[in-house]
Amino acid sequence: MTSLDSTETLGVPASSRPLSSLKLKTVLALGTCVTLIAASLAWLFWLENTPVPSPAIAQAAQEQCAELQVDLASVENTVQSLSRHIETSRGLEMETRDLMGIGQREPLLASYNLAHAFPVEGPSQTVDLAPSLYKATAEAKEAKESYRQILATMAQSADVWHGIPSLCPIDGGRFSSRYGTRNDPFTGRIKYHHGLDISAPWGTPIRSSATGVVKRARWVSGYGLLVELDHGNGISTRYAHVSSMDVSEGDRVERGEVVAYVGATGRATSPHLHYEVRVHGLPVNPKQHIFASGLLAD
Repeated sequence: MTSLDSTETLGVPASSRPLSSLKLKTVLALGTCVTLIAASLAWLFWLENTPVPSPAIAQAAQEQCAELQVDLASVENTVQSLSRHIETSRGLEMETRDLMGIGQREPLLASYNLAHAFPVEGPSQTVDLAPSLYKATAEAKEAKESYRQILATMAQSADVWHGIPSLCPIDGGRFSSRYGTRNDPFTGRIKYHHGLDISAPWGTPIRSSATGVVKRARWVSGYGLLVELDHGNGISTRYAHVSSMDVSEGDRVERGEVVAYVGATGRATSPHLHYEVRVHGLPVNPKQHIFASGLLAD
């Protein structure tokens, strides 16, 4: 039996194989060319439709960049100036805290990592400026909290200050009898005088020398009509021989408020105010507390 070629067995003549291969290569080549042409046309189309910055636009962009650099330098100068002011304020704050006995605060910046405060990527000026801004902001917050504490302490101190009998209870008049030993006007014997006598016309207003609460407002033997104020912290004042009173027991009075009027009630020879300052019940010289009286010495 005669053997046949395999291609012939499949029904494809052997002579047709080169032609089919040529056709396949031709189709592939044409497809590649078409693809390259299409890509080239698309690229040309993109170039034609993409705006190219004109020299004027480029110049404007450069000028804007220059202006931004100037602005950035100005901001940096401002931050440096702010830092200097904060340092000055910090010094004044420390002095204030020392004077008021508050003690120094722990700086919050000790726990801050300024190097990682702002993970900024950009021009060197921006990277350098960010930590400065962060530090200035943190210091400003510290100062705000510190001054709040100072103000709270000052408010407490103000209450104490207003409770110190530093105001002269009478406007005008004269000191007619000092604190300490003197001759008693009724017996002529030497006797200890526990206050100041301030002579003034009948009905002259008597003002509270400090803020306090009315402890007594009534007749007391020897004193006549008496107003006694409790100023806290063991300090009290007495206003004796008054003709009339403007307050009642339990009332709160402010520093400088009228509480009574000059008279000569009780053990008195003429219109005057007998004024006492006591600390924990013991009499002290009122003149040591009066800052400015405007009165004539006796």
